[in-house]
Amino acid sequence: MSSRTHSDNALKEGCQIYGTMEVNRMGGSFHIAPGQSFSINHVHIHDVQPYTSSSFNTSHTIKHLSFGERINFANTHPLDELHVAADEGAMMFQYYIKIVPTLYIKRSGEAVHTNQFSVTRHQKVVSIITGESGMPGIFFSYELSPLMVKYTETENSIGHLATNICAIVGGIYTVAGILYSMLHTSLNAIKKKIELGKFNAYRAKRWNPVPEDFVQCQNEKMSSRTHSDNALKEGCQIYGTMEVNRMGGSFHIAPGQSFSINHVHIHDVQPYTSSSFNTSHTIKHLSFGERINFANTHPLDELHVAADEGAMMFQYYIKIVPTLYIKRSGEAVHTNQFSVTRHQKVVSIITGESGMPGIFFSYELSPLMVKYTETENSIGHLATNICAIVGGIYTVAGILYSMLHTSLNAIKKKIELGKFS
Repeated sequence: MSSRTHSDNALKEGCQIYGTMEVNRMGGSFHIAPGQSFSINHVHIHDVQPYTSSSFNTSHTIKHLSFGERINFANTHPLDELHVAADEGAMMFQYYIKIVPTLYIKRSGEAVHTNQFSVTRHQKVVSIITGESGMPGIFFSYELSPLMVKYTETENSIGHLATNICAIVGGIYTVAGILYSMLHTSLNAIKKKIELGKFNAYRAKRWNPVPEDFVQCQNEKMSSRTHSDNALKEGCQIYGTMEVNRMGGSFHIAPGQSFSINHVHIHDVQPYTSSSFNTSHTIKHLSFGERINFANTHPLDELHVAADEGAMMFQYYIKIVPTLYIKRSGEAVHTNQFSVTRHQKVVSIITGESGMPGIFFSYELSPLMVKYTETENSIGHLATNICAIVGGIYTVAGILYSMLHTSLNAIKKKIELGKFS
């Protein structure tokens, strides 16, 4: 990998990669990048210095990429036959993949477990001159949805035919229901278009705060001995809001001065890895949008967590499901529900347990949306229900009359035949 010949060939030749990988059922990533790889502080890094010139071409073609068996009518292979040409040299291509587990039950009863996915693609030119960080290559990051989609093939039975006949008999209910449904749907569609016109597109905003700008931090000296000593005795209260992009991400609360090595965010936690540092905490409130009482929008509220030992690392893996709640008045509330998986471990240099003390939140967004709608039944709906009841009574009475009439005729014929013989 270190030879000059290899670097020269990498700038002229291409390659073909194929195969399969088995991965855990959780979010992860994989990439195709040049250069020799090595680790620094458990961080995977490539030596891409020979490949950051404008001559290195990262154009590529994805013949096939899937996360399970192919289903023709489902979105199991949206990247197949994708041709991407690099406009400049040393470009970085990023594919953010949202995976939805899928169960397809065939008519024969055979169950096929596979996955559908959607893709968001980004690209940029890596350049030391312009300060655009990253490394040339093709990077895939995938996230799993907490929900599953199920397809079932079915065939209509004789019972289905019988219900259709009953539906024809209740014609008044059917016609009235269709007219009501058409009118209701049309009004809702017009209302949605009016409401959508009032909303602006989502604002993408990057937030990179400087601690020294905050009043609470202006008198603090992160490198001082006094600060480290106080951190082992005092607690703190943190509150506020953040605006984030609509994609997976993370945030954390950790001690120590922060800095960057090779564009990797790192904390100097050496003074806080002793058994005296306590990471016990209480989450008074955490949500990703407006609160809805009947939905799972705030499962972490009033959570009290006590650290059994010193210098513990708490990790919260959050699965977010976008939610739209339309009130009876027509007001639309855009919020998010979420579920949480919690892990914790003791960070220790002696035992070799990697990590750093603190509280870490990693969140992933589902590609599906849940919609709640409050409705109230109208007079037309009441009228159609009355017609349905009347039609149902008529239908059942007709069936009973037909059965009774047929039975009496059969008995009468048997009696007459007995007398005749």
